[in-house]
Amino acid sequence: MIVGSRCAGAATALLLARAGHDVALVDRAVQPSDTLSTHGIARGGVVQLSRWGLLDAVLASGAPPSRQVTFGLDGRLTVRTIKDRAGVDMLLAPRRHILDALLTDAARDAGAEVRQGHTATGVQRDASGRVIGITTRDRLGGTAELTARHVIGADGLRSSIARFVGADVIESFTSDVGLFYAYAASPSWNGFEFHLAPSSFAGVFPTHGGQACIWLGRPAPLLQGISRAGSKRGDALVAELVRLAPSVGERARDGHLTAPVRGVARMPNYVRRGHGPGWALVGDAGYHRDPITGHGITDAFRDAELLATAVSAALRDRADEAEALAGYEQARDHPRKGSTMTATTDAPINGVDTATLFATIAAVRSQPELARFQFRVANRWASGTHNRAVITGFYGAGQEHVHEHETVLDADHPAVLVGNDHGPTPAEYLLHALGACLMSGLGNIAAARGIALDEVTATVEGDIDLRGILGLDAEVRNGFEGIRVVFHVKGAAEAEKLAALVRQSQSRSAVYDVVTNGVPVSVDVATA
Repeated sequence: MIVGSRCAGAATALLLARAGHDVALVDRAVQPSDTLSTHGIARGGVVQLSRWGLLDAVLASGAPPSRQVTFGLDGRLTVRTIKDRAGVDMLLAPRRHILDALLTDAARDAGAEVRQGHTATGVQRDASGRVIGITTRDRLGGTAELTARHVIGADGLRSSIARFVGADVIESFTSDVGLFYAYAASPSWNGFEFHLAPSSFAGVFPTHGGQACIWLGRPAPLLQGISRAGSKRGDALVAELVRLAPSVGERARDGHLTAPVRGVARMPNYVRRGHGPGWALVGDAGYHRDPITGHGITDAFRDAELLATAVSAALRDRADEAEALAGYEQARDHPRKGSTMTATTDAPINGVDTATLFATIAAVRSQPELARFQFRVANRWASGTHNRAVITGFYGAGQEHVHEHETVLDADHPAVLVGNDHGPTPAEYLLHALGACLMSGLGNIAAARGIALDEVTATVEGDIDLRGILGLDAEVRNGFEGIRVVFHVKGAAEAEKLAALVRQSQSRSAVYDVVTNGVPVSVDVATA
């Protein structure tokens, strides 16, 4: 049960429905409808739209792709082209009444039940206090009780669900900053723009219909000339832009404003507790930072994927619910620890970008074809038992990839085995592959569970009887008779939880699976 059908709620509903769960999406608003927003989407959000298969639909709606960013400072303009990263070479700023409706329709198409015009009036709890549903009222006064295994509040800044469940505020402050924006028609909006001046930050986000959202952020007392201008707010905003960001203001003045000026001041910045028994919060309901960062939609998309992954895991295994939702909250909150809530970069846990990790899981769950990978190694004989392998690329997620760096690996036998010891033996590479795969998985799993690691080491030993390889005894196998792996793990958790990291990695390791369960191997020969 998801309350709130805008960016965060509709995206969460879409991902959970695509994962095969029964989802109801409830909102007091009826789409399409607008909301207060400058609606710029950073690259991360555009990448998510692309992964969800919705980018083409957003572009088809008339949202112009912005493939350059202009920075203005001290009268100088610097233009930068947006490079192709993760298959995306653009930024977007679709109007919210179009974007939110598109996401809601996509959730409906994925199987979610959409109930618009219904206001959540409370939550239901069982005898233990666990949230098990909500109560609603429609526009005609009709009431209903809706039950669910999980209730997700995606109902924005003044979240009713957060209030009903008593979600604690973990961190909060109010900034003395305001922001005003309007829509201006002009033929010269060529991309995103950001302009700095003393105590001023202005910008341009091109949007539908040849218009752009033009905005100005300043300390709230310095915006009184606009806020007190009444019916002349549009003129006042343009005049301030002409003074502080002339490139923007002059184009707005030469064109015309197409909508009234809207604005906010002294917005709250906060992080609320993200989950509890039977409930969770996503988007502005759980976390809000100053709109001047321009990351609201992108953050909402990121957290929707994180939460959908966690709830999906909890729905499949009730025993893992607390751990899965704690992982969501940890991943959501980690970028803000040790920094202000206006930070725009995600700090990794144990070197792992957990937001990308959870987003990848969500993307593969919704698009299983992305899971098909093929790894390749090209070997060439050098001399004797010495040979060299080169690794350059692989196929995965629907396309070919080239590694950042080509890797060259030499393999040989030691002198005692009639070689020249130019590199490890192939058997030692196998032991390395097993240990490395288990350790890589452990790092990811620890990060997903919010466990900071201090030190991890492993020894891998394999016993082999060469009589099999040498053809001296048909009863002796060619390969290892046994392999032993011993991990030493130090981290911010009790011993049992650290040991559980290794067990979970063992259960998901590709190389461990190959070694213990075998895999069909075909060997072809070409002599020409």
